[in-house]
Amino acid sequence: MLDAFARDIQGYAGLGLDTVILSPRLGETSGWMETFVAPAVERLAGIG
Repeated sequence: MLDAFARDIQGYAGLGLDTVILSPRLGETSGWMETFVAPAVERLAGIG
């Protein structure tokens, strides 16, 4: 899932977008932050 997300976001970066806002589903906040958001931030930091 993270690989597909990073690929999709690269297209937006090419259009000049430099901010991504991520929101978890209700009740999944802490686990979702650890398993998806933290790795996504690290990977997306190098795009652009």
